[in-house]
Amino acid sequence: MLQHARNAWNETPQLTKTLCEIMPAVGCCLVALGVTGDQREWWDGRAFLTNLLTSFTGLMFAVPFALLVLSRLGEAHSELADQRAARRIARDAISRLTLAIDRTQILREELDEFIGRFPHSSRDEDSFPRLRDMAVRHKQEIDDLYEKWIVVRDVAALRLIESGLSLQGTVSIGDFGKRISDAQSASDALALDARRLIPDSYGIDPSVNLDRENFARRWQADLKYLAFHSQFSY
Repeated sequence: MLQHARNAWNETPQLTKTLCEIMPAVGCCLVALGVTGDQREWWDGRAFLTNLLTSFTGLMFAVPFALLVLSRLGEAHSELADQRAARRIARDAISRLTLAIDRTQILREELDEFIGRFPHSSRDEDSFPRLRDMAVRHKQEIDDLYEKWIVVRDVAALRLIESGLSLQGTVSIGDFGKRISDAQSASDALALDARRLIPDSYGIDPSVNLDRENFARRWQADLKYLAFHSQFSY
């Protein structure tokens, strides 16, 4: 407690310190003057002067109290209000992100079925159109997921930092964002028929025939990773 008070005093501007040192001393002198005047009946018949002296004496103590105590209480209240606002923004953004992740469940299930029906040794020429059809049908969901993540990363997380808080997850925020980016790139690579967009982490050479099973497994792994690690705190 004493250390906190000492730190608060050290952070106080010099002008405020000077006023807080001088005004209480003047106030004490005025108190002594008032008591002496009462004893010697100086104030008899001088109601206005008495009220003026009393008010001025109170002012000598009220101003330092306001500068040191009330201002600190105001700052603390402002900080708490700022943190509450940041938490509301983060809670809303994370809730929207979680819903977007949940909406990828059907795609995850379709990838499960795809991997089960078309193993690596399969020569079924229909497998690539099926995989691409999944990407086209679920592209809006993946794009929405990425957009919701951008709001969490660039708005909510920064707002928390500005309020003295931080966004934390069960895994690093950077890795979580990388998985979302890879999932979207994989979706675009198929839906837009742009194999150059295949994430490097998938280990697939876009210049050769697409390894359909490996691609599906990598894409599925990213989506399952996001669903499993979608819990955040702040």
